[in-house]
Amino acid sequence: MGKIAYGRRRTEKKIGTRNEMHIVEQDEYPIYDGCHEAIISEADWQLAHEKRTANGFLREKVHDMDHAHILSGLLKCPCCGKSLYGNIAKVHSKDKYTRYYYYCKNTLGQTGHKCTVRLNIEQTEMNRMVAAIISAMVKDDRFKSAIKKKIGTAVDTSEMEERIKALRGQLK
Repeated sequence: MGKIAYGRRRTEKKIGTRNEMHIVEQDEYPIYDGCHEAIISEADWQLAHEKRTANGFLREKVHDMDHAHILSGLLKCPCCGKSLYGNIAKVHSKDKYTRYYYYCKNTLGQTGHKCTVRLNIEQTEMNRMVAAIISAMVKDDRFKSAIKKKIGTAVDTSEMEERIKALRGQLK
């Protein structure tokens, strides 16, 4: 309609963080006459705006713990080494099945080479494989001793060890 809105969004610091910022929508902001030619009349713009407000809705994000992408950002692409991210393919009409998967968003690497991996890795399959690897690691005695060594150096466990000795004495 040949006008310019100024200050519809403002960047604010997130409370309780050091440097994290987020964009805040403003309810009231000034509108100025632009130097450009109007494409539609102001009356048509108002009508379209009212219709959009009446028909528009915000989709509520549903946080489903059964399908949380807990490995998102931790898994790495085998081609380019960038992080894999979780995504959802909504229910399809032919099989009525929602798919959860990980994929690489990188299309052009830092070196200018394209990432050729265009696979969608099923979330359940990836979670199963990672769980198997973690289970195998935990069963290994070297892993157990390394964790105990780390915990012993990072946390003072002397009180807990004395408590364990006292409880074992009571148990006997």
